Formats: sequence, structure tokens, C-alpha cells
Amino acid sequence: MKDSFNSDVISVVCITELSDSVLLAVLAKDLHRMRETPIIVWLQTEETNTNTFLDAILHLARTNNFLKLMVLHSNSFDIKETQVVYRLQPFPSASLVPITEEIFIKTWNNFMGRTAVILPDLVAPSSLLITDYRTGEQQLFGYADRLIIEFAKKYNITLKFKMPLSEVNALGVNDIYRMTLNGELDLPIRYFAHAPRVRSTQVEYVSIYQLESIFIIVPCGKEMNLKDVYTGLKTYSNIVVLAYFIFAILETLLVAAFYRIIGRRFRFCFGNLFINICAFRGVFGLGIPMNRYGSSFSLKQLVIVMSIFSLIFNCNFNANLSTLLIKQPHYKQIESFEELRNSELVILLDERSYNYIKWVNDEDIYKSLIPNIQIIPTRQREKMLYALNNSYGYQVFTKLWNSLDFYQKHYKVKTMCTSPGLIISDVPVSGILMNNSVFRIALNEYMHQTRSMGFYQHWLKSANQKLIGNFPKTNLINNQESKPLRMDDLKWLWKLMGFCYAVAGLVFAVELLSVYWQKKRARRVIVIRN
Repeated sequence: MKDSFNSDVISVVCITELSDSVLLAVLAKDLHRMRETPIIVWLQTEETNTNTFLDAILHLARTNNFLKLMVLHSNSFDIKETQVVYRLQPFPSASLVPITEEIFIKTWNNFMGRTAVILPDLVAPSSLLITDYRTGEQQLFGYADRLIIEFAKKYNITLKFKMPLSEVNALGVNDIYRMTLNGELDLPIRYFAHAPRVRSTQVEYVSIYQLESIFIIVPCGKEMNLKDVYTGLKTYSNIVVLAYFIFAILETLLVAAFYRIIGRRFRFCFGNLFINICAFRGVFGLGIPMNRYGSSFSLKQLVIVMSIFSLIFNCNFNANLSTLLIKQPHYKQIESFEELRNSELVILLDERSYNYIKWVNDEDIYKSLIPNIQIIPTRQREKMLYALNNSYGYQVFTKLWNSLDFYQKHYKVKTMCTSPGLIISDVPVSGILMNNSVFRIALNEYMHQTRSMGFYQHWLKSANQKLIGNFPKTNLINNQESKPLRMDDLKWLWKLMGFCYAVAGLVFAVELLSVYWQKKRARRVIVIRN
């Protein structure tokens, strides 16, 4: 009926014989997940059988979790005769009480101490068990824990654990779902992702709490070593070489043109293109003597251009070099599913995520995106995540990633990263209850209130802060402490300096050979005069 009609429905049941009470059981099937629907039972019996009929009605109301039920009792078929009106009081245990006031009231505003069986799953950050350092007592402090605890306080509910918390770690997500399905848990402290195309009719869903993304987190790119940092500066080397030859060619052409204008003979030498002191000084911002160019305006303009270029280039190079040495860049991380497949990185899934994949029948598509998957228990994956074990990748939901990211920022480490190209899908997330739960309406209202008033964000932030105490820094596999520079870290700098000195010595030797060769050639020149 819920799929065909709205909630503005009233049901009327007429009972004249004890066997007619089965109509309430039939009505319960029609009002599946509509237990807040008002029900009027018109009871016509003899006065001696009244208690028997009322007990049968009360038993069916208790069994089917009816919330709004009224009994109009009459001993005859005369409508003028006075009738007794009973109203169902469902909490803390179902009873029928005579009324003379308002007929149907909101019974779910006060559960009058009714006991609700709960079981947290102790999977951070939704469920978290912490120890108070002042009293030594353990308490639940996850954001889902706080929601249920505060809900129980407001609506006068007594909470009772299904089992000791020390035994919870042995349970899986499927166990909690099964207990809820069998009616063993009234308020399971656990959120479940909804399949877009599949909706279970075996449990009752509370309001959608949030929309979360399912994505893959991968190890962040590691810091570059100094060798690769200097290798990354080869772009500047190419710029220096290119600018050097451009300036050398321009300087040679302008000098040749200037000599031709003043009528002097210019002697071209290819060596000036490769060993041009003026161009060398211009590229590296060294002083250039102006007396070499005399009154040539064009050559002076070239000197200005070289000076401006060297100023900009040197400032940019020094700034980048300082940045790279102080804060080393990282290698490129995995940013797409294609790169993930090529890397052959193993992705760890817990049983909850794997069951969700099978539930929506997307297992084949998932394996085509991520072929290397490994299924491990939820708690083992949690320990590996908060130990920042970057030997694997992980499938996570938004809330778990936000918690892990907060954890990394607190300890100032960056081990696991994500990328927009690694998002699988977006799914709605909500809690579940047993079918026709008496707590559904009240819990839905309370969830809307806490979210609109900011309590949810506060509980989530508090849970992330308490989480740091449960996973101290000593547990980190990749404890990234800052380390001072050593002599070995600068070996590439020494090699670079040695290479530059070797080039300088080679150039000096070439210059000496060039001078020697020019002098030897000059001795062979014979001057003939008439």
C-alpha cells in the first residue's frame, strides 16, 4: 500500500467474534512500513468477553508494532448506547488505556524508557571506542555512536548492548546486517551504501544521511632525489645554450655590419660563435665592457637586451633552484584507472565493499577497471590504512578518506593520495532498521534535525580528533621525519661543479692552442713590397 498511497490513510476493522481478530494480522501486511497509520477497531462483544477480545487485539498490536490504534467498544448494536474508547499506549510495553481526550497522539515523542538493543561495529570514524584518560572508562565516540546515544537521551530510550564490546571485533558487516534482518538489533550503529538499481525489502531504511563517493586512494608520489632535481633543471640548460648561440650570432653579425659601415675589414672566425666571451657574459649577467663597441648604437642595444634577459633568467633560475632544494618535488602519482592497471598495484577491499559490488552486479565491470584486487577483513584494512601502509592501494568512501586525510595532516605526512580520475561512483548512504521498526519515524526526524543544526559536523570533527589517540604516530609504517642534508645528498652538486670546471679547463686549453696556432701561422706569412 505504501507504494500506491500516501501516509494520509485511516484503517477501520470491525470485530464481532474472536476469530475476526485475524483481520489485524492481514491489515499488518497491507500496512507494511506504514506502522504510523491510524487504526480504528470497532469491537462489539458481550461484556463478559471484553477482556479476552482486548487481550487478543493487544497481542496483535504488540507483535506487529502498531503505533496508532484505537478501540471503540460497545456491548450492543445500538449506536445510541455509550461506548468505551481505548487507545494503544505502545511504550514502554503495549497496553490499552481508556481515554477521554485526544484520540491519536504522537506516541514516538517519548518511548518511556523502552529498551533498544544496539551493537556498534567499531569501525572508524562512524563507530569508535575510546578510553577516558581521567576516569579510565571506555565510551563510544564515533559520529554514528553519538547520534544513537543522543537520540536515546532525547526520546527516553534505554540502550542495551547485544554483546560485550570486547566480542564485537570478531563480527563482520554481514553479521550486523543479518542480526538486523532477524530482528535481533533495534538500532544497529552502522551505515550502509544503497545500490542504485537494487533496494532490499528485508530491512527498513532510514532517511538518506549523505551522498558519498567510492574511489581509490593510491600511494603519493615519492620525493625526488637530488639527482633527478638537477636533471629536471635541464630545461634551463637548454635555454642557456640556445640564448648563448643567439647572442653570439647577433653579436657577430652586428660587429660585421658596424665594421663595414666604418670601412674597416672584418675577419670572421667560426671560433667566435663557440667561444664568445661577450655572449657568455650576457647570458650569465656578468659585466660587459662597452669600449669594445665604441659608438655603435646597435651593439649597445644588444648589450641592454642581454642584460635584461640575464636578469630575468637568473632570478627565475635561482628562485626555482631554491624551491627545489628546500621543498623537493614529488614523482607523478597514479591519476587514472589506465595508469592503475599499468602499475599492477594491488587494491585492498574489505568485505563490505566487495559485497556491495556483488550486490549491484557490477563485479565484472569493477574488475575491468581494477584487475588486481584483494579481499581482507575490515579491521585489518583499517589498521593498515591508519598505519599509512603505502605498499597497496585502497577503496574507500568519502568519510573514511576525510578521516584519513585529517590524520595525515595532523602528523604532517602525505603518504596516501587520491585523484578525480580514480572516482568509481557516487552512492547514497543511510542506516537500516528491522522491518516496521517503531523507531523509524523518530530517528528520521532526529537525523534531519541534527544535520540541519550542525551537530553531525561537530560529531564527525570530534571523532576524527579522538581517532588520533587510537592510532598514535608510533604505529606509522612510513614515519616521515625531516632529515638534515648530508654530504651524500650533495654528491650530484659536486659532480656538476667538477664537470663545469672540466669544461672551463678544456676551453682554456683550446684557447691556448688557438693562440699558439695563430702565432705559428703568422710566422709563415710573407710580406712582398715593391
